[in-house]
Amino acid sequence: MDRLQQDVFKAQDNLLKAKVSQATHANITCNPNLELDIGDHMMLLTENQRCQYAAKGEKCVAKFMPRFDGPYPIIDINHEASTVMLDLPTASNMYPTFHTKEVKPYNENDQCLFPS
Repeated sequence: MDRLQQDVFKAQDNLLKAKVSQATHANITCNPNLELDIGDHMMLLTENQRCQYAAKGEKCVAKFMPRFDGPYPIIDINHEASTVMLDLPTASNMYPTFHTKEVKPYNENDQCLFPS
């Protein structure tokens, strides 16, 4: 019985180590220094939405599909989970919460430098 209990504790320790390791590797792609405020506009990565673009009936090659969509304003920020909630159009059937690695800040065009 003691050996079984030790095996259970060892398995729990290994699961905890794996969880910490996975979180560490997942957070490498995050930008912890990203300064976000509610109302800022963000561009949304379209990598996970390619099936929606392909379903429109247009014959597009994946390399010609848009890489980012938006800009969308931020309506909520969760710093602990590194997620932002975007104000998506009502026609969209996506859940509006995204990880910070799936968005990037929107930079407006400078009309003085690039008038067209």
